[in-house]
Parts: sequence; structure tokens; C-alpha cells
Amino acid sequence: MKKKTAILSIVLFGINIIFCLLTLIGYDEFLLPVAILSFTGFLVALFSKKGRYRNIGLMGNLGIVFMTLILPFIVTVFFWNSP
Repeated sequence: MKKKTAILSIVLFGINIIFCLLTLIGYDEFLLPVAILSFTGFLVALFSKKGRYRNIGLMGNLGIVFMTLILPFIVTVFFWNSP
């Protein structure tokens, strides 16, 4: 069962990559699903069986969480603080 959760995390990572590419093309309505699915994929990977699939799911989804949630927060708070 835990191996299936690791594979689910990788599937969510693949869907996130597709949604990220669509967001870069100009479809901004996919930005919220990218953030939600990447965070969900990261949590699913945390509870999966240790191994290669877990590492791919963790690193991939964490990278997307960093690009869509953490990095924009840091930039807006620390670099765009003046009008």
C-alpha cells in the first residue's frame, strides 16, 4: 500500500509539471491547482515507503512548492516592499 502512495506522489508530480507548463504559456487559472496538488503530493510522499519513488516524489513536489509558494512569498516580502 505504501508503494502505491509513492507512485501516486509521482503521478501528482507529473500532473503538476503539465499544469506548470500551461501556466507558463499563459493559462493563469492553473496556478492554484498547481500549488494544491504539489503540496498534496509532498504530503503523500512523506507517508510512503522509503525508496527511489519516494525520493522522486519528495524532491519534485518540494521543488514545485518552493517555486509556486515559498519563492513568491520571499520576493514580495523582502524585495518588493516599496511602491
